[in-house]
Amino acid sequence: MKINTFLFAIVVLISFTSCSKSENTSPVPPPPVVFGTILTKVYEVDTTKAAPADTINRWSFTYDNLNRLIIDSFTSLTTYSGSIYYIINKIEYTGTDTFAYRKTQRAFKGSNFMSADTVYYKFVNSRYDSDTMVFDYGLTFPPGTARNKFTYSANVITRNFQNWVPQNSYTATEVQKIYLTIVNNNIIAQRDTIVSSVNGFPQPTPTIFTTNVSYLSNPNPFYSLTASYSNGYFRIPGIGNIANRSYAPRNLISQQTSSYGSITYDYTFRSDGYPLIARVNNNQNGTSLKTKLLFVYR
Repeated sequence: MKINTFLFAIVVLISFTSCSKSENTSPVPPPPVVFGTILTKVYEVDTTKAAPADTINRWSFTYDNLNRLIIDSFTSLTTYSGSIYYIINKIEYTGTDTFAYRKTQRAFKGSNFMSADTVYYKFVNSRYDSDTMVFDYGLTFPPGTARNKFTYSANVITRNFQNWVPQNSYTATEVQKIYLTIVNNNIIAQRDTIVSSVNGFPQPTPTIFTTNVSYLSNPNPFYSLTASYSNGYFRIPGIGNIANRSYAPRNLISQQTSSYGSITYDYTFRSDGYPLIARVNNNQNGTSLKTKLLFVYR
């Protein structure tokens, strides 16, 4: 009898253990959130206006199957002389090269053509070597050609520029020296001097541009966007040089002061550190404008 009782107890214990394992109700941890880091749209919102009139500018970006930027479009949703103004950039590559060889830009005001530019890029040893631009401003200005040639020495970039319009017997030249202070692959200070001449006559006063920049450790989504045709220095202030897409640092800018004034940024981030919103306080050229940039990724 004792043996039967002992065997029964063992069977009950095994049965209980088996049931406990099969009926485990511990919560299953959710899968990790995977964010896209490729920028597809940016909206600029005027914080002084009410929706839907608060969206003043919009940028859209299209990529190929190698994630190279191939279409970059800008739309100004505020009226520009009574019409919406927009620009379409088409970027082309040779084979699987990650550096662009040509960009065509078309600008329109409403349905009216305004300008067309075609830029041919040359990179040597992964550095921006030169570009040639053929421009056409329709009826407002005869077609012409412009060329930039860059040379590098330590942290100094020299840009030699020539612009000529044969129909107007017009030739302009510039020699620009760009002095860079770089920390952690970001430009923290830049000083430019530009000496120019028109039709062989030197301009009396050189142009000087200076900027100082402080950064956050967060990644800048504009960095990979501009990498295919970046010339490696600030042409205007901004976290991504949104107006001309010429250069974007690796990390997000928190504040930038320059010859024009200052821009400060206050961000809202995703959990992976990429920005969702940038609140921009822009005090340049004697005017103050507060906007928000809204970022969309895939």
